[in-house]
Amino acid sequence: MSDTNAPTHPKTINMAGPTDDETSWHEDDAVHVEEGKQAEEIAKEETKAVGRIRLLAFGFLVLITIGVALAVYYFVSQAEHQSFEESFQDNSEKVLKSIGGVFDLTLGAVDSFTVDLVSYAHDTGKVWPQVALPNFGVRSKKLRSLSKAVHLGFYPVVKTEQRAEYEKFTAENNQWVNETIRTQDQDEEFEGDIVYDWEPLNFIHGAEGPVQYDGPYVPQWQTAPVVPKFPYFPYNWDLMYLPFSRLAVEEVIASQSVVIQKTFNVADPNDEAAVVQDEIFASWVKEFLPKGSEQHKEPSILVYYPIVDTVADSVNVANQKQNNEVVALFGMTVSWKDLLVDILPPGEDGIVVTFDNCDQSFTYQINGPKAHYMGRGDLHDDKYEHLIRTAELANLHGYDEASSYSGFSLSTNYCPYNIRVYPSQAMEDKHTSSNPIIFMFIAIFIFAFTSALFLTYDALVEKRQKKVMTTAVQSTEIVSSLFPSNVRDRLYPTSQAKEPAINARASSSAFSTKRIQDFINTSNTSGSAPDPSNKTQSSPIADSFTDCTVLFADICGFTAWSAKRQPEQVFELLETLYGAFDLSAQRRRVFKIETIGDCYVAITGCPDPNPKHCEVMCRFARDCLTKMHVLLTELSHSLGEDTAALNFRVGLHSGAVTAGVLRGAKARFQLFGDTVNTCARIESSGEAGRIHASQSTADCLIAAGHDSWLTMREDKVHAKGKGEMQTWWVTPKSSRAYTASTDDASSIIFENDHSEVFPLDPNVDC
Repeated sequence: MSDTNAPTHPKTINMAGPTDDETSWHEDDAVHVEEGKQAEEIAKEETKAVGRIRLLAFGFLVLITIGVALAVYYFVSQAEHQSFEESFQDNSEKVLKSIGGVFDLTLGAVDSFTVDLVSYAHDTGKVWPQVALPNFGVRSKKLRSLSKAVHLGFYPVVKTEQRAEYEKFTAENNQWVNETIRTQDQDEEFEGDIVYDWEPLNFIHGAEGPVQYDGPYVPQWQTAPVVPKFPYFPYNWDLMYLPFSRLAVEEVIASQSVVIQKTFNVADPNDEAAVVQDEIFASWVKEFLPKGSEQHKEPSILVYYPIVDTVADSVNVANQKQNNEVVALFGMTVSWKDLLVDILPPGEDGIVVTFDNCDQSFTYQINGPKAHYMGRGDLHDDKYEHLIRTAELANLHGYDEASSYSGFSLSTNYCPYNIRVYPSQAMEDKHTSSNPIIFMFIAIFIFAFTSALFLTYDALVEKRQKKVMTTAVQSTEIVSSLFPSNVRDRLYPTSQAKEPAINARASSSAFSTKRIQDFINTSNTSGSAPDPSNKTQSSPIADSFTDCTVLFADICGFTAWSAKRQPEQVFELLETLYGAFDLSAQRRRVFKIETIGDCYVAITGCPDPNPKHCEVMCRFARDCLTKMHVLLTELSHSLGEDTAALNFRVGLHSGAVTAGVLRGAKARFQLFGDTVNTCARIESSGEAGRIHASQSTADCLIAAGHDSWLTMREDKVHAKGKGEMQTWWVTPKSSRAYTASTDDASSIIFENDHSEVFPLDPNVDC
């Protein structure tokens, strides 16, 4: 519909979809939606019993599969974890025995060395502290290989009154320095520095020169290796000069036990004094190690062994300590790493060893025959806390039952060392694998294959059932979209008419669909009068509806607008507008008939009677005008500014119609009658942006008490085939339409909750 001289609308108007009384449209709409849902649910009801059995069987198989798979995973995983724990127990035992064994061997060798030293002093009549052992370099070389020590030396205890005589003794007996240097030069295994030129320092000294305090003094005397590189002199450095070493020496003298000094190179970075001490120690030890070695930066200890003046056999030295005094100390510098290497075979990785003494702690990880320094602090993984193995270093000399060491024991008073052994993730990874998961999936596969056989057969049966049911449901849905509910119900068999329609359709959809097809295809197409004796020819379905209101609505200016647009744009406009109208029609329970070009046709009071048909249709027309203005404004951004100039012209007429199914090609529900034709005339003679109603519609509104909605049109309308007609302008409820100017109908204003202006173009031809 478009132009002033628009052709008369055809009498036959197609219809689709049911309507209801506006007073109950909420309830009816819910029923309509629920009806569609019930159709799907009832379609599935046919296979519900089989579905329950299927779900139970499938659920049982799934539970068995899960149970077996988890059991397999658990037992295989437990076996691997048990193997991991047993391996850790064995390896941790080896580590503790090895550390204890190394200390036993080291202390035993030192014990023998000190006995030789004491025996030499007695045999030669030497008086302590004026003792110098011949061939000290050669003897020390053998001891170093047994003890894994980096540096060896002995330190006589010099009383205050003995100092002068001792210093004179060192000045006259320092030839051992050159002998030891020559031994180092001839030793192919020694890779540290060799210094031949050195300055004798024949007084007991500290870092700032001769010590000024009273004795006793414990100066460094014979040592090996010896690297007399400034500022390190070959002898007479006093251990009592530094507080940390003085405490250790005092403990050795007082307890006559072996004392391990606090570990070097693990100082707290915030303790500046300790950091400096570690740097001095590291630079000193570096001289005895191969070039490029970083071992001097790792944790190391000084071990002090007491020397008592006795000629007893070495096995009885420890028993004689109560009756003798300590005359000297034997010192060893040992790297912790050297105590941890060559313990485990290759492939046995991930044993974590943590050492604690006083306020220090540091951690190593043993990987096969090698040891890796992890850093200061206890760095073990907390997840393995429950597998900890602990021991005190002082007690490790007896950890190995085969130990034969009988010398002085380790002190338990001066910073005793504790050892804690843990496994690591690397070790666990060595003993665990993906086998638990593999075996679990094998179990799942076996059960899944069995289940698949069952499901495949069931799926074939289900597919067949679904195909039949889907066809029936789709057929029912198609019929529902083509015909109103009262027509659909009359198409079903008589025996089902007493049942609810939805149950009838679900229980015999195939039969009902065939019945509808037969009904549509048995129209009288021969051109002759129907034969009453032909029982196979069913009667038409048609009814008369006496109280209805028909709406014709046209887009003004559409013809000219669409001529300038692409087909996609034309359909975008129509789909947007008519889609919005359809939603409003569904909400208002207005029965949309169809669209003819750009003309929208709808009816109320048919096929379901509605006593308020004229009121409902007026409100619906108002909705369409309001929605169209909003949508055209939005569409103007994409379809052109002139889109907003389009408008809607609405015509309403009330009266009786005849409706039914006209069988034949493209059969559907249709309606006929003079009411339809008259409504088309009312619409074509209306104005853009206004609702134009006939006298019959006006009478209906007046009877309903809505005379305030009506404004009589000043001029009468001449309708083709009808003559002159008195018509009315309708403005439902609070939405009053009036012109912005009585002389210039350039715009129509609708006063709703917000005042809305629908601009009119006086040049637009509707």
